[in-house]
Amino acid sequence: MFKFKDTALALIATMVLASPSAHAQLGNDRGPIEITADRFELDDVKHEAIYYGNVDVIQGQSRIRANEVVVSYWSKESQQQLGAAATGSIGALKEIRANGEVYYITPAEKVKADRGVYVAAKERITLSGNVLVTNAEGVIAGAHLVIDIPKGRYNMDGGGVGGRVTSVFETVSEPPIQ
Repeated sequence: MFKFKDTALALIATMVLASPSAHAQLGNDRGPIEITADRFELDDVKHEAIYYGNVDVIQGQSRIRANEVVVSYWSKESQQQLGAAATGSIGALKEIRANGEVYYITPAEKVKADRGVYVAAKERITLSGNVLVTNAEGVIAGAHLVIDIPKGRYNMDGGGVGGRVTSVFETVSEPPIQ
């Protein structure tokens, strides 16, 4: 739980949490990360902001939607100790953890899962639990998906004993040879 002494401190904390790390990238867009939700809590001791209910994390054309999102951020002291590894503003983004009907949405696809973790330093999103990727070409289902955003690389596991990755692609028939 958080306790703010005055409204000014609350405004500053919200602005700090909305400030992305210099390298934070949810998709192919850079820029500020905006977070909206029904409810917000701040634990400045743990360096976490917790958002509840209809949470929407947006950066450019990419977004994460979930029932609950925990944003971990670097303290000013941590940034000074880590140097270049945690560059950015005070409260620079460390990671985003999303739970409950998690969606990762870009212009090219929509991914649904039970849980998701975005690690800013690696620009990597890991989604797990009933993962379903949908795009114009088809769908892929599995248990665990890791997306390396800068490389555009996706790795999917079927999960568990006998678990398999399942894909269904739309086929385009070629015109008959004449």
